[in-house]
Order: sequence, then C-alpha cells, then structure tokens
Amino acid sequence: MSRQLLFQLLALPAKAAVNAYTWSTLPFYTLYQKPFSKLRLAKNFGVISTVDPKTGRRVYSRPTPPDIDHPYLKYQVFNDIIPTLDRNREVLGIRDVISEVPAVDEQTGEPVIIDGKPLVKVQLADDFRYLKVGEVLDRVEAIAKGLKENLGVNPGDHVMIYADNSAEWFYSCLALLQINAVMVTLFSTLNDSGVVFGINHSDAKFVITSKRLLPKINRLSGQFEKVKSIVYIDENGKNDDGNVEQLKAKGLEVVSLEQLAENGSKLPKMDFPSPNPDDTMLIMYTSGTTGVHLLLACSAANNRNYFSGNPKGVIISYRNFSAELHSLLRMDLENDKICFSSVFAGYLPQAHLFGLVMNLGLFISDSKVREQRQECRICKETIIFCCLQFFIVCFVNRLPFAAPSLCSTLVLLIFRGRWAICG
Repeated sequence: MSRQLLFQLLALPAKAAVNAYTWSTLPFYTLYQKPFSKLRLAKNFGVISTVDPKTGRRVYSRPTPPDIDHPYLKYQVFNDIIPTLDRNREVLGIRDVISEVPAVDEQTGEPVIIDGKPLVKVQLADDFRYLKVGEVLDRVEAIAKGLKENLGVNPGDHVMIYADNSAEWFYSCLALLQINAVMVTLFSTLNDSGVVFGINHSDAKFVITSKRLLPKINRLSGQFEKVKSIVYIDENGKNDDGNVEQLKAKGLEVVSLEQLAENGSKLPKMDFPSPNPDDTMLIMYTSGTTGVHLLLACSAANNRNYFSGNPKGVIISYRNFSAELHSLLRMDLENDKICFSSVFAGYLPQAHLFGLVMNLGLFISDSKVREQRQECRICKETIIFCCLQFFIVCFVNRLPFAAPSLCSTLVLLIFRGRWAICG
C-alpha cells in the first residue's frame, strides 16, 4: 500500500465529519450569511477592463465609491503618508519580557531543543505598554540615521531582515523604507541552506538579525558572498556567547540595533528623498512552495526539520505594495471598518506579505497592533489573522488525550490529503 493511499484512508473519518458538518449547517448559513445578496451586489461593482500600454496586460479595476475615503488612497508610495500621521495616537502595544529560563527535559536533564532552537519559559509583564506614533517614528528615524551614517546604507542597497517577529523588526522595516533601501526578508525558521541561498541570491550587503540567530549567522558567515555588516537585535541583554567577537574577527562589522539607534539619535536631522512608485520596495523570500508553513507544526512537534528546497524571492515595488494596501483599505471601508479600526494581534510573521501589509496598514489607520508576545486573554484583540495549522494545533492541544505526535499526524494528514478546514 502506497504512503499516499494510506494517508487518504486515515483521513477519511475526518473528511466525513467535515462534510457532514458542512452539509448539515449549509441551510442555516445560507439564510444567515445571504450569499445571494452578496452576489447581487458584486454585479454592481462596475468593474472596468483596460489594457496596460506598457506591459500589454489586462487590468481589472473599479472606481472608488464617492463615500469611500482614506488618506492613503491618495498616495502611491507608503513613505509619503508618514508625515501626515497623528503623532499622539497610540499604535503599538508591547508586552515586555521580564525573564527567560531555558526549558529542561525532566527525564534527561538536557535543554529542550525544537527545530534547532532552545525552548525557553518566558515570564511576561502583566499588561501591555503602548507607544504613540510619534515615539515609533522617532525611534525609526534614529535607526535610519544610524544605518545610513554608521554603516553606509544608501538608497537601493539590499538589506536582509532575518529575525524573529518583534517591535524591533517593525522599526527596522520602517527605517529601511525611510532610507529607500531595498528590504529583503527571510523567515527565521529557514534551514541553513535556505538562509545562505536567500542572503546570496538577494545580493544583500547588510543583515539585521535576532541575537539568538547569531550562532547560525556566525556558523554560515563563511558562505556569505557580499555581506559586510551585521546588525543584531539585543534581546534582554542575552549573552552572545562570543559570536559578536568571532564575526568581527572574520572582518565583518557587527553592531547592535540599540547602539545604532543611540548613535542616530545624536545626529542632526537628515532629509530622506521619497522613492518613486516603480522603485523596488522589498524582496520577499516566501516559503509557501517549499513546505515551511504547511509542516511547521509537524516539525516543531517531532523535533525534525521538514524544510527543503530554496526559498523563492518575490520583487515588490512601491506601486505593487500600494495597490495591495489600497485594495484592503477599500474593502475594509466598504465593510464598516472590520480590520483597520481594530485591535490586532500580530501573530503573522512580518516576513510574510500579508503580515507585513496588515501591520503597515494598521499603522497608518486607526488601529492598535499588539506584538506577537502575548496571551489572547490579555491582548483582548478584536481581530486576528493566522494560518490554518495554528487553529488546528490550538484545538488539538485542548483535547484531553492530545499529544505532540497526534498534533503532527493531524496536520500532516490534512495537508498531505490536499484539503483543509475553512472557517
């Protein structure tokens, strides 16, 4: 019996349960959600079909209704709206880490390692502290000045962000946009070959990373082709285990993001010219085609690395990014501001396009973004976006008989069987 057939047979009970639920509840949801009315409205959207004279591609668009208005809809470059924001609006919630203790296996006494990373028990502050737009922008400007003056980052330079989700990731993103450098992103969960490939393939000269990833950067640094400077996010004063000095001994310039911000805060104000709409804004190395998202939970549960293949780089211009953000803003405004006036839990990785678009869209709207380091009962978010297996893992972990192996098997069956549960 082939493995694929075995997976399909094991998935049959779950498929049957989902199909039974779907068909039994279909009449209720048909009356409650009224899809027929939405289809009727869809026919009245006034879609316009045109041909782009430059590319010859057919473009479908529709005029913005007169009652749909958002300041950003007037711009084609994200940077241009930043000066118009209300500096006194609370925008970013951070729950500080009080302490981190390495998790130890009770049977062996050895540190618990999952996906090549040590598992730690984190004690967090009881509540969030909020930063205003002005505080965020002042921090971003200091980092931008430090990057430009201390490291020589100029417009058009490729700068890799290979780091865990954090407020510092967001600051770094905005700082690179302010300089008009090309932001390049990699998932912090990529294996060694993916990291080396992404950094070299993108021609990155600078790398911004988390302190916990410094050992990997140090180990792989001999394979980097063009990297000359490394900026690390100092996480609660953690010991770098000599990796900083070892990297410096190899001829690389190494500095903490905190030091860059401190240096930049002492520099006079700089003028950063706004980019053109067709300038490259970012190169995003997505991993959807290599199985990172689909098998992340399985890899963590089994302490094995299922990731394979090279990440795929997607080039996105300021105009591309604005078109995506315009669409989301318009959709949101047409649906009574579901997203962009909400409290948003930042679970999605910012190295993922949707996570980045949502965070930047919320930043320029009337929302609050609460960084990933949180519990939902404290966050009290009004909207959350995350990948399917997050819900599956949460659901399975609540079962009294649940075990990591069960979680791994369920996720694997669902995605190997090429079907998914849609809520």
